[in-house]
Amino acid sequence: MANQIQYAVKWTIHDGKLDEFKTLAAEATALVEANEPDMLGYHWYMDASETHCTLIEQYPSTEHILVHLGNVGETLGKLLEVSDISIDVFGEIDDNARGALDPLGAVYHSHAMGFSRY
Repeated sequence: MANQIQYAVKWTIHDGKLDEFKTLAAEATALVEANEPDMLGYHWYMDASETHCTLIEQYPSTEHILVHLGNVGETLGKLLEVSDISIDVFGEIDDNARGALDPLGAVYHSHAMGFSRY
């Protein structure tokens, strides 16, 4: 549990791009499900207006972030053409993962306290 990383990607969908966004989100989800057996959680949440979406990702460790970005990189590039993002990273990650997430404007949060029951 101590090594787990979570992050929230908040997407602002460009006007007229909702259908394309949903198609690309489904593509990313299929890629993750098929190629990342260690991904602990990967959930998209759409707001009522369908102009914003939040993706919650849960990794067993920092190393899996690079695996993930390598897997979905092409689809992520397409998503960035139809939406804007902000990323909040929760947990301690290594310099390699930081180097990959910094260009996306990631904000990092260190674990202070708490627990999970799973």
